[in-house]
Parts: sequence; C-alpha cells; structure tokens
Amino acid sequence: MLNISEKIKEYMRHPAYPFHMPGHKRCEEQHDFTEIDGFDVLSHPEGIIAESQRRAAGLFGADRTYYLVNGSTAGILAGILAASDKDKKVLVGPDCHKSVYHALELGRLTAVDADGQYLYKGDGRKTAANNDDGADAEESKSLSNAKTLVSLEDIGRELDWEKLPERIEKTLETGNGKAGSIGLVVVTSPTYEGVVSDIARIAEIAHSHGALLLVDEAHGTHLGMHPAFPENSNRLGADLVVHSMHKTMSALTQTALLHVNTRGHALLAGREDEAERLNSRIEHFLEMLQTSSPSYLLMESMDLCVDLLTKEKEALFEAYADRLERFRAQIGGLTYIDLFETEHFDPGKLVFTVQQNPAGLTAPQLYACLRDRFDIQLEFAQENYALAMTSFADTDEAFAGLFEACAKIDAAAGAGRIPGGKEGVRPTDRVTKACVNKTDCYEGSH
Repeated sequence: MLNISEKIKEYMRHPAYPFHMPGHKRCEEQHDFTEIDGFDVLSHPEGIIAESQRRAAGLFGADRTYYLVNGSTAGILAGILAASDKDKKVLVGPDCHKSVYHALELGRLTAVDADGQYLYKGDGRKTAANNDDGADAEESKSLSNAKTLVSLEDIGRELDWEKLPERIEKTLETGNGKAGSIGLVVVTSPTYEGVVSDIARIAEIAHSHGALLLVDEAHGTHLGMHPAFPENSNRLGADLVVHSMHKTMSALTQTALLHVNTRGHALLAGREDEAERLNSRIEHFLEMLQTSSPSYLLMESMDLCVDLLTKEKEALFEAYADRLERFRAQIGGLTYIDLFETEHFDPGKLVFTVQQNPAGLTAPQLYACLRDRFDIQLEFAQENYALAMTSFADTDEAFAGLFEACAKIDAAAGAGRIPGGKEGVRPTDRVTKACVNKTDCYEGSH
C-alpha cells in the first residue's frame, strides 16, 4: 500500500479538477488535500491513514497509535476523558500541562495530587488543598492558569526518581480515604526542562492498584531511539502515551500521537472487552475534539517523519547523540555558563544556568544576548535558566555556532561586561537542508 505522501504524488500526476474543499483549489499548496475518495478518513481510518498509524505504532513500540492534528492537547484531553471513570478519582502528578486540568474540568472529574490532596471535587472547581471533607474552596480559578515559575531545584525535588513513585503509591493505597478509589494516574515525563521520572516503577505501582497510567511524553517523542536517551514510556508499561511530533521530532507544528497499550505489561492485557471499550472511547473523544477537516499537510508530515526514522533512525540518532555529547563537554570547559542536569534527564534538552560572574550576567540576559547579538533564538528563559531545544535535525555547524556564541559571552562576563551589538554568528546560515516536512527534502533518502 502507498503511504500518504506517495498517494498524493500519484494523484497529482493525473489530478481531477477539485470541485471540493479547500477553496484555494490546490493552487497555493498542492499537498493540502481533504478527505476525498482514496485518501481515507482520519476519524475512521481503513486505508492509507490506518496503515501509516500502524507503522507509527511499530516505530514507537505501541499496540495502537492515533494521529493527532490538534496537537498533544487533543491526545491528553481524549486520553483522560476516555480512561477516567466518574466513580473514581484521577491522580495528577506534578508539573502537568494545562490540558490535563482542562480535561478534569471538561469531564467534571474528581482529582488529587501525588500526595492525595484534592485538586478538583468533580464539579470543575478548584478545591481547598488537604481539606478533610473535600469542600470547595471559594476560589474557582482554574488550576491550569495558576502555575507559577519554580526553580530547577524545586522541579528536581517534585519529580525525584525515588520519591515520586513512593508518593504515588502511598496515595493509591489510601485513595484519600478509600483504597482502590483512584482509576487513572497522569504523569508528565520528561518535563519541559528534561527531567525524567521512573515510569516503569510508576506503571507497576498503578497497575497493582488497578489504575491505568497515562504519560504525557510530549517532550520525549525521541526517547528510546538511541541508548543515549531514556526509554520510551510505551516500552516501560504505560497504558496511554502522548507524543508531540513537532517538539523534538521533525513533523509540522500541531502534529502529535496518542499511543494505546492493552497487551503485554499494560493493565488491560488479556481483558479484551475492556481494552476494546477503551479504544472505542478514545476514538469517540478524538472525533469529538479534533477537526472534521484534518490537514493532509499535517498527516503527510507525520507519515514522512515515521518513514524517515524507520529507514534511518540509527544513523540519524547516532550522529545526534554524538553532537550532544561533544557540546556538553565543550560547555563544561566554560567558567560561568553551565548546563543543568539531574541524575535522570533527557540529554536533548540544553538547560543553561549562569554562575555568579563579574558582569552580573543572568540567564535571561544570556537568552537575550544570544538572540540580539548572535541571532540564536532559544526556546525559553526565566530567572535562573535558559532552555535550548534540540533535535536530530540540528547540524554540527549549528552546535558549533551555539558554543562559539556561549564561549564569547562567557569570556565577556569574566571580563566584567555583557556583549552588545551584532556579532554575526548565524548558525542557521550554515545549517544544511534538514527540513523533513516537505517531500522534496526526502528524495535523497528514498
């Protein structure tokens, strides 16, 4: 069977005139298709989309995979709504994305944190933490808007490899008053900053108490692709896993995957009726939450990424891991600029910290200096760190340019000044064509 990209190419050799959506009539973007004959239907796939999803499941070690065109948000919403039970609570781990709280509000679910303190009491309102009776707090502001910036040390403590599973186990045992009253555990791993949790242990604990485990692994789609990176949660026992195909992979923005595991070491292994019910509920909520006019540009982008990694994963990730290792060694030689790491972390996240220095350089100033002087745009900065996101599409030249800029800023900080003006180091000017979103970029690899 042809993949999505090949099907589009074949069709475009002898295209029918498009008296159908989209309105640009393919004059602006030939690959912007709709669900016409022969191109399958995302909400009920049986052809090229179904086959592409099967290939993705194989690549990521899942039993079943669903393509998402509304981002990881759609997968988290659908996963929580499908896997939750109104008669049971949801245990929400630390550092969750706002979409987790939105799912709780939409489903009017009762939720507790890793220590058993109430987050929601089944009516979409925030509750008073640690109230014995779970009474509603006067404040009804959504928790999704209440997250504050925290230090890297606090993040490490909240997600401690040893302590987080213990906290979850204790809460599952007591159930905030009733053992067995929690039916779903939601954990984020890795975090935005790359901190990884002990998913294998958490899965074992959740399953021993009859709870499903959903892992928001949106920032870890690349995990398990090479020994230099932690393992993928599908292979560690998670029942549901959400991946963003655009955060650390090469697909277009807004693409993501929802993986479902009901065999092997999943909770529903051997329970076919319950497993099928879960998949049916997921499909129902995905149809409800996703657009009924999915973009074939997005689906083709995911299909091409899966195809590329199926064929060239080893070579691409071996080179990527080597670049990261060399860059970390180089940064280790600087005086004031360093990289934050926990014992269990994703090496693809570069979390820059700045030690006390004569110039008083801070992480936000490092971020601004890289942008304004060296034309290098990082992902994010707050008071005590600046974050650079990397992927296998970054080149040797890109990493060299980033280190060159950091070395110059580090030296200037030691001399008591913060560089200004334009330096002209532009690694993007030297990047080879690594775009893997358009079909012409793939010609050399087919």
